[in-house]
Amino acid sequence: GGQGITHPGDLDVGQREFAEILAGQRNSFQIEKRYIHKNGRAHWMRQSISAVRDAVGKVLYLVVIAEDIDQRKRATEELRESEARFRAMYNNAAVGMAMMSLDRRILSINETSTRITGYSIEELVNTDPGRLSHPDDIAVGMDQFADLVAGRIPQFQMEKRFIRKNGEVYWGR
Repeated sequence: GGQGITHPGDLDVGQREFAEILAGQRNSFQIEKRYIHKNGRAHWMRQSISAVRDAVGKVLYLVVIAEDIDQRKRATEELRESEARFRAMYNNAAVGMAMMSLDRRILSINETSTRITGYSIEELVNTDPGRLSHPDDIAVGMDQFADLVAGRIPQFQMEKRFIRKNGEVYWGR
């Protein structure tokens, strides 16, 4: 039953497990599949199907619990798309960008940063960005960073000199 409203792409979902219940190889299973809503839109449901058997193991009836998981599935998909958009923006930004831990370790850095600094992503990740600072400018921004971590300021900007892998000095913000 219910085959009429199952999404065409999910007609086979659960068929093998259902056959295994009838063959006595399993007693229950859980599936996620799409149904066609009366408005024509695909709608995700999770079904938990359990067999109730008689003394000799013959299936008397099935208990089917249906759970609406459509909003969770859509939220997961929207999050995945949002993360993909962020990754594309981050990786293709015209400026160097990095994510840093509260103890000043580079967690992630974009391709533009590697072009600017001359270091590879592997060389930069999990290091202190201070090692790129010009020796005279190491302290620049440290107080603001402490204020940022403490929540006293929401953001800050600074200008200081950095040193590329090849030894060139450049100004960064």
